[in-house]
Amino acid sequence: MQDTSTKTQNLLSYVFCKTFFEAMRVTFLQSATNTLCILLPEEMDKALIHRPFYWLWKETMGEIHKPTCWLLYFEAGVDEMNLLQETAHHDPSTISSYFCGPFSKIYANILQLAKQKANFIFLQEQGRSDYPYSVFVLKIAWVTALNQEEIATYAYDHRKKTVILIKMETIFSRYYAVSQNKLPSSLLSTEFSEQCFQMSKNAIQKYVESIYSERYRVAFEKMHALFTQEIQPLQDYFEVEMEKRKKKGRDSDDLIAEKALRMAEWHALYHPTITIEILQIAFIKLSTPLRDNN
Repeated sequence: MQDTSTKTQNLLSYVFCKTFFEAMRVTFLQSATNTLCILLPEEMDKALIHRPFYWLWKETMGEIHKPTCWLLYFEAGVDEMNLLQETAHHDPSTISSYFCGPFSKIYANILQLAKQKANFIFLQEQGRSDYPYSVFVLKIAWVTALNQEEIATYAYDHRKKTVILIKMETIFSRYYAVSQNKLPSSLLSTEFSEQCFQMSKNAIQKYVESIYSERYRVAFEKMHALFTQEIQPLQDYFEVEMEKRKKKGRDSDDLIAEKALRMAEWHALYHPTITIEILQIAFIKLSTPLRDNN
């Protein structure tokens, strides 16, 4: 059984993929609930599947490419054959099925393509849109001996000058009058100017760093204490070795360099850092404000 956090991440992966492929105008085939069965256009096929010799052979022979069919599912451990039988396709054997959870290779490839295709997007909700936000989809990693990663979405409220955590589905469940991959020129001098964008980006980065530093504060303190405990034998070892060389009149420069290297390695191991990578940015204007999900 999947825990609640995993199910939530899988749902967000599904929502993201569905929205992305809809924006890319791919053809969807009928499939089981919470799965996506799609026909990849040639351009997307080349971007998501690395097979240069296949395309060289196709182009050399002048053969027409038959769209690749993917069945993406978002719950690990399900029966793929049952899912394939539920797709509206004449031959399930021609469908490639993949788990597309948040840390799968397929999902990583889709995120990378989305980053290339739509790093910036502008959305304006139908009706009177009085609430401007800059929305950042982030990959946040706690880098240490055992790395942890998660994908989260934060919005900067340009009216209140505050940062809030939001759910992706709250953005994509609305109806938009404008959707494009660049800002209309009329908005370049407003909330979404370069200066305001940098301000929102800095505010979100500072906010996320403070949230995650506090979340992992106890873990940071424990690892620092462990570092202090574990580093002493290493220091003692190098002191003994250098004393031996001193008595023999030998140079210790290489030991000093090795000690500095080992100390740096242990410091990095026991002093985690928080890294933030921007996966996608959206500038949106909404008719009603977003709700903070913290």
